[in-house]
Amino acid sequence: MTRRPRTAIGTAAVCGALLLGGAACGSSSPSGPTAGQAGADLRTDFTAALKAFAHAGSEKPPYTVSSDASRDVPCGKGKARRVFTAEQQENGKGWTDPASMHTEIQTAAAYFGRKPGIYMPDLDAKNDEGPTKVSYAMLSTTHHARAVISATATADRLNLIFNGTSDCLPTS
Repeated sequence: MTRRPRTAIGTAAVCGALLLGGAACGSSSPSGPTAGQAGADLRTDFTAALKAFAHAGSEKPPYTVSSDASRDVPCGKGKARRVFTAEQQENGKGWTDPASMHTEIQTAAAYFGRKPGIYMPDLDAKNDEGPTKVSYAMLSTTHHARAVISATATADRLNLIFNGTSDCLPTS
């Protein structure tokens, strides 16, 4: 039986470990989307849902976009979020009934869940229940985002706020 010197075995083990470690390091790539990709998804999702909601049944008033998810909002450690916010105001009487506000929000929310698995109810969120403000939260694990639809009512107006926020994601 021939004996290998210990230094040869040690050298082979170290080289093998380095090769495996190098392969693992070389093959690692950032998993998941960047903030920019999540922002583009938010913009696409919200624009499609809001257009469909605006043309559902009776014509809804136009919505106004105040943030289109095109800018990074720093959230620490070199990461960022993207935010999409739109508002729609509907004039008329009787909006202060929380049931009416819930119906309007649920109708709008249905357009965010049109593609299976995209936006689902956020069961951990604390939603507002009235009497003058109602909200409904959803999340998308596919698009790494959360969406909240809020309704605030006065005696003669209903304001719907559509807010989407991506997770805290790498910027590149």
